[in-house]
Amino acid sequence: APAAVQSSQPNAEAIINRYIEVTGGRPAWESLQSLRGMGKLEVLGAGLTGNVAIFQNRDGFYRSVDTGIGGAQVTVRSGDRAWAVRPDGVVAEMQGEELQKLLRDKAFNPLLDTSALYTSMTLAGVEEVDGSQAWKVQCSPIGGIGSEETRFFDIESGLQVKVVELREGPAGAIPTEVYLSDYRDVGGLRIAFSTTISIGRSRIRIAL
Repeated sequence: APAAVQSSQPNAEAIINRYIEVTGGRPAWESLQSLRGMGKLEVLGAGLTGNVAIFQNRDGFYRSVDTGIGGAQVTVRSGDRAWAVRPDGVVAEMQGEELQKLLRDKAFNPLLDTSALYTSMTLAGVEEVDGSQAWKVQCSPIGGIGSEETRFFDIESGLQVKVVELREGPAGAIPTEVYLSDYRDVGGLRIAFSTTISIGRSRIRIAL
């Protein structure tokens, strides 16, 4: 990191508090009751497109992803339980780390109360993301054995621009990289309208 940046490093809590403020402020996030989004999905390099629909309130979550091949993949949460519905209609209740990850993200902004989600959050330096310098914050989820999240916040804007999720699987640790951009004002909040998800060689872009 540049010397000027190193000499004025904030802590992880200050970085997250700034992100909350620049995206609308804590009172605005806490007063939010429901959220609905619709958009387009594209599997980059595969010529595959589809539709995405998301609905969320304080006790439930619904997400539908339909690529036009066989039907929609649906995820539903009610309280502390969640289910995955395959295109053929088979329903499976989610368990283990998959369920815990969904529950960690059930808040409209999971960073509002980090003590309820993470055992620790520490600043791990500065890293470039899409040509800009970003604070790198390492997060250890509660109950997330073998899991780790790293969140990146643009130094200039304060916005969250990238999340790396590391999950242990049969073949070892598999990173998922999520890039956030195109922040827009909606009802007093700033929300990322573009998300690019990278897992191995697969890249998916969602435009709300």
